Amino acid sequence: EGESPEERAAVVAFISDMAQNEFFVVLGQNLRRLNEGGESSEGEADRQGVFQTLALIENLVSLDVSLAEQAVAGMKLLDWLQHRVGKSFVQSTIQVDSNQQYAAEVTSILLQASPKLREQAGCTFIDTLLQCLAKYRKHTPDEDIALEHLENIVESICMLVATARGKQAFLEAEGVELLVLLQKQPQVARLLSLKILDYALTPPSPNRTGEASNVETANADTESRAIAKRYIDASGLKYLFSTLMHHGKSNMKKLYKAYPESDERAVNCLAWLLRLTETGTPLHWRILAKFVPSPADPSSWKSHVDRIVELNTAYSERVKEAEDRIESDSDLDEEDGAEERYLSRMDAGLFTLQMTDTVIAFVAEEEQVRERVEQRLKRKGRSLADVCSELA
Repeated sequence: EGESPEERAAVVAFISDMAQNEFFVVLGQNLRRLNEGGESSEGEADRQGVFQTLALIENLVSLDVSLAEQAVAGMKLLDWLQHRVGKSFVQSTIQVDSNQQYAAEVTSILLQASPKLREQAGCTFIDTLLQCLAKYRKHTPDEDIALEHLENIVESICMLVATARGKQAFLEAEGVELLVLLQKQPQVARLLSLKILDYALTPPSPNRTGEASNVETANADTESRAIAKRYIDASGLKYLFSTLMHHGKSNMKKLYKAYPESDERAVNCLAWLLRLTETGTPLHWRILAKFVPSPADPSSWKSHVDRIVELNTAYSERVKEAEDRIESDSDLDEEDGAEERYLSRMDAGLFTLQMTDTVIAFVAEEEQVRERVEQRLKRKGRSLADVCSELA
């Protein structure tokens, strides 16, 4: 990449000149000629060739995203990646080879770096990624390479469903139903699927998905509501609350510890489901019913309320600790201190705190629930007034 801005600019200029002379077109043609399935030394050389080509693309992203976009276009790389992330050159259908994992990683890197490539990926790409994800429905990867492949597949799906087109493709490919199937199983994919659901439910903003028109944002909001409805209709709430409450056998207990962010994801999903369903409708009431007593289940509502309040107070304490650390730093001036304070609060979990506040605001409308919320908050030195002020 070069150690100085001048050297870096020289490298960019050199690669740009090569691009004008169809270097990436030829590179893409050569990539497709490589035979990774060969057993001979030639097969190993071809596998190394694929690896080095993918490494070049990864380096281009860190060097200049626009150059990486040119490379992807010239090589027709999205088509190749779509095929390769789902194809393994090892015999077992659940095993992953090293270049397959690297292809998934490069896909994730490209989609995170470029809104343009996210739009170009198209509906068929998300369908392929969902097929890859479905392979992990009934087992947790026992090798690091397979787990990395799964995590990169999840990250790529998240990047695509953050867009209006991706949300629509996700619905058409029955992605919501797949998430519910994943969440039924006591496997790592149950927890990772929450990240996909979080992105799918969250309406996009320019900051999250790049520049988006008002029409695109409105369409995405409509799709987010459709995803929420589909998830509730598919009985997803049962499994969402199971994860929120950390239910499951010993292997799930270990996974909850390995993926602590699943608490944040579950709360985010719950808050968005409440916000995306219209108050007073059967869909909205099905969520609220988890927090109110009923003849069929007179006690579990208390544990649900207590869990939300527990998370709310825990994140409140973390945010308060972050604020205290910044306040004690006398080296920061007023302007830098304000920015540092905000960033520190965000790192400590301010967003998740506000999402738990959102859930509490919805469920505390019922008198019996409100009394229990106030009781539990008071034990930690908090009140509903604190919750409201954090939402303001």
